[in-house]
Amino acid sequence: MLGDLYYEFAQEPAYIKEYRTRDLKIVAECFEKAAKVSMNDFVEAFANQLSRSQIKYFILKLEKTGLIVKDGLGRWTSYKLSEKIDNLQNIFKQFQFAIEQ
Repeated sequence: MLGDLYYEFAQEPAYIKEYRTRDLKIVAECFEKAAKVSMNDFVEAFANQLSRSQIKYFILKLEKTGLIVKDGLGRWTSYKLSEKIDNLQNIFKQFQFAIEQ
């Protein structure tokens, strides 16, 4: 697991506004693998770096920002990229650009 200091050393910001770079990259990687992602997929991708409730909060923030869209209810809930994100381009860079606007 890479700490925030790694991003300083790598000359990448550890945070993009209130979003941790590493967390955005993990979510972007999930959407690079699948068009629809479940909460269980996110939990697996974060591999104990965040608790399930922290992941839910983070996903809710991305949803409120308009980067992802919730689809379904309850255990059938999944998330997909919003229409302003092109899944054929670098998803992380698009997240970064949208957040910085």
